[in-house]
Amino acid sequence: MKKPLLLSTLVCTAILWQCKKLDYQSLNGNEQSATFETLGVLDSSEQYFSNAVAISDDGEIVVGNTDGYRGNPWGIKLQGFRWQGGNMEVLYNENNSSLIFVEFLATDISGDGSVIIGYGRTQSFHGWKSQGLHWEKDTITVLGGDGVEAKANGVSRDGSIITGYDSYRQTCYFPCYWKNSLYHSLDVDNLQANATGGVGGIDVSGDGNKMIGSRFFRDQNGEIKSEYVIWKDTVPRSLSDFLIGSDFTKIIPHAISEDGTTIIGTGVSSKGSEGFYLKNNQIYALDESTNSDLTTVPLGVSSDGSVIVGTAKTTEAKNVAFIWTKDKGITNLEDYIKEKFTINTGEWILTSATCVSANGKVIAGNAISKNNPDREVAWRIKTDELL
Repeated sequence: MKKPLLLSTLVCTAILWQCKKLDYQSLNGNEQSATFETLGVLDSSEQYFSNAVAISDDGEIVVGNTDGYRGNPWGIKLQGFRWQGGNMEVLYNENNSSLIFVEFLATDISGDGSVIIGYGRTQSFHGWKSQGLHWEKDTITVLGGDGVEAKANGVSRDGSIITGYDSYRQTCYFPCYWKNSLYHSLDVDNLQANATGGVGGIDVSGDGNKMIGSRFFRDQNGEIKSEYVIWKDTVPRSLSDFLIGSDFTKIIPHAISEDGTTIIGTGVSSKGSEGFYLKNNQIYALDESTNSDLTTVPLGVSSDGSVIVGTAKTTEAKNVAFIWTKDKGITNLEDYIKEKFTINTGEWILTSATCVSANGKVIAGNAISKNNPDREVAWRIKTDELL
């Protein structure tokens, strides 16, 4: 069913807030250069917190969420931000906007940097309700659907195609997408009345032709089941088709590369939970190419799938950011940049790398303070060559 996006189109003038910028280093060594900087938090932040969730193709714009409490009657503290050139810009603020949402959480940015997506949340005596949101040129548009709430998760390179979920109740999430401001359901079997669970659409390729996520279907016995799939031109294929011949019994996708050739995520194998990438119809464990003792959760992938970043747990149960390439395998990102570029990250421990630019030369993620683990901040590393 196609439905116009215009449930509501509202204008929000984003406010530029001066952020608490912590440190910046531009270092040169071994004829290579790199910069490391924390993105900071809002001056009004009560709890020192920001996290990065996505990055533009050129690595110059980072979006994420930060502690932005300003007397919100519901006590909500997180607000989406757009960071560029040292400035943190709030995507939405309830004190200067007619929007009804008490917060706007960012989830992704288009490759060209023009469109940011996410979801807004409202709270009432009946509980939380989420609605997909689209930000472009300081204008926030509500992404409508057939259900009672929606969420936008992934966006194409030019921002014209967005994937996410539509929900008829808070226990059931169906895949959908928005193309040029029109809503499209991927629940082709109309199972919303009886199904439970699901995550909907997760991510989309740069050209918008491929999407990953979960769907519901009826098996040969007529029972409603869910599975993770890849849609090509809206035609689904189960990801379980690729398990044949691999050590994995189940895989959960997290992201798809911009060129559509590589899917990353976590899987279940005889070793337990581990990161994987799917390329050329073959599933590979990230750990296969290295003797690393890290248990990986891939979160971001470069345009062609050659660089994968994420978070990993060490044998000491500590979270660290990692980078993967086919040649080097899994590497602790903080150790690697300190050795290669002589970068000093100061008080910050890099706990996750959440996103990477199209060419693999810029990475953003999150860190915690050595002095106070409750302080968390987003960061960005920019290099002049592939890490």
